[in-house]
Amino acid sequence: MKNQKGISLVELIVVIAILAVVTAVVTISIGTLSSWNVTSCMERLETTLSRTKVDAMSKENIIVTLKQNAKGEYVIKETGRQEEIIGKSSLTVSYIDSLSVEHPIDTTGFMLTYDRASGALKPIIQEVKNTGEIIYQWDGSNYLYCSKIKITNGHSTQILVLVKETGKTYVQ
Repeated sequence: MKNQKGISLVELIVVIAILAVVTAVVTISIGTLSSWNVTSCMERLETTLSRTKVDAMSKENIIVTLKQNAKGEYVIKETGRQEEIIGKSSLTVSYIDSLSVEHPIDTTGFMLTYDRASGALKPIIQEVKNTGEIIYQWDGSNYLYCSKIKITNGHSTQILVLVKETGKTYVQ
């Protein structure tokens, strides 16, 4: 009998089929992971905003800040509480103002607060002075409100809608 080297067509087809299955499993796992990161960030954001609304209705000048830290992670800080990491640097987080302009969240971040009497969302905070005075964003004719917060990772996107009049939030 001759010593033949090489592979048969059947062996080649089996190897290709195995590679296709492994590729499909890895692709699905990566998609699931990026979707989980978006959902996890959204849940933390929604929880913090709800807590901030309740706190703002019981205390003066409760402000929540959403920004990126030096590592690119997304963090949220409420007045009187510790800063909390809510999302990984692989995410893209932005807010959409009342003029439908999308603004990426970066290291400067943005600040929100709620009306103490009604719980309604107040305009986006531009600056808090040393005296405690809050300056709201103004476009020359109207105050600007945060209407949505968008979280994306690859093909996975979730949008948190903020209702100005009530301060309520829901995932779109």
